Amino acid sequence: MHCFDREQRVRLIHGRLCREVYAVTRFTPRPFAVFREWEDGRRESRNIYLRPIAGWLFAAPGDRFEYGSGHVCAEPWTTDAPKNAVCWDYLTADEESVVAEAHPSFRWCLRKAVERGYNGAEIFALLRAFKADPRVELLVGASMKHLALSAGFRRLSKRLQQDVARWAIQNGDYGLRAALDCLRERISVGEWNEWRSGEWRNMNYKTFRYLKTRNVYPWEYREYLRTVQEVGKDPSDEYWKYPSNFRARRRSAERMWANLQKAKEEAERRKREQELIAVASKFDAGTFDGIRVWVPTSVEEFAEQAQALDQCLMTMDYAGKVARGDCVLVFLAQRGKPLATAELLKRSRGWRVGQFYGDERLENYLAGKRERNALLDWAGKNKLALKISA
Repeated sequence: MHCFDREQRVRLIHGRLCREVYAVTRFTPRPFAVFREWEDGRRESRNIYLRPIAGWLFAAPGDRFEYGSGHVCAEPWTTDAPKNAVCWDYLTADEESVVAEAHPSFRWCLRKAVERGYNGAEIFALLRAFKADPRVELLVGASMKHLALSAGFRRLSKRLQQDVARWAIQNGDYGLRAALDCLRERISVGEWNEWRSGEWRNMNYKTFRYLKTRNVYPWEYREYLRTVQEVGKDPSDEYWKYPSNFRARRRSAERMWANLQKAKEEAERRKREQELIAVASKFDAGTFDGIRVWVPTSVEEFAEQAQALDQCLMTMDYAGKVARGDCVLVFLAQRGKPLATAELLKRSRGWRVGQFYGDERLENYLAGKRERNALLDWAGKNKLALKISA
């Protein structure tokens, strides 16, 4: 597929106006028609493909698709055509004559549109608008291109059309949306431009004015509404959506969220502690050669052991692993001073030691012989077939 230059021609085909776009490349002996727009708005295309980065590309007849598909690019016209115009060229004098002769009543509107810089695609859109309502030529004469080409404008009531046209004469041709917004909210064009630009553009006017008068950033407001929803309140309720004192209401919502998080964490802690107690209840503690060996029953014990021996028991959530049954941790201490931590892994027959570390700040942080013997004695007391790798 290839990049291509574009040429536009307007001509009559079987008595109907057609705007054709041709691809001009060195891969075809002459310009190749790739896009058609008929006067009734129907579009057809062939041998052009839209790519995210490269844009529109042309496949010469006989070319094959990329990526080794082996599929020859189709040449017949299809209705799977671009929604937007592929070419924005202006009409030549001869093409203007073709359009005027095909639709004599459109002649004056056509001349005014050409004078005001309408391109070929816009001329065809204007022709369809003229057929729907000949009064569109008044908008063209008044240099209101946006309204002249707007299908939405033609669907408005006659009174609202008059209001919009009057507003456009006074303020300029900013389009139908700008006119309707300004009329509905009774605001100036300058305020409308500010509202519809940047982060404000997707907000309704009431929210925009609320934030603007209180110097609240859009991201700050969205974050506040998420917090309100997370604490179980309705963010569409006026009490929460437009508080008289935004900062105070935001702090209140954040306190509620913090309290909920605290309660949630406490509930999770209690649940985790019950799970650890259930695991520890399966094993008896004991003291061997002055070394106490036991299975911990609380998250606090994990935290104390991790801090004393500089181990990753908390950061790697070993309490969660024990609660899920992935492993069993056994602590060893002497006179209240932590000595080592052993990770026991269940095998098909018995148990094996996965990790057995002492103080990890030391160069040799592996558990010593006394700790290994104490762990084996503890395993014997609990009737565990335990294997410690050499």
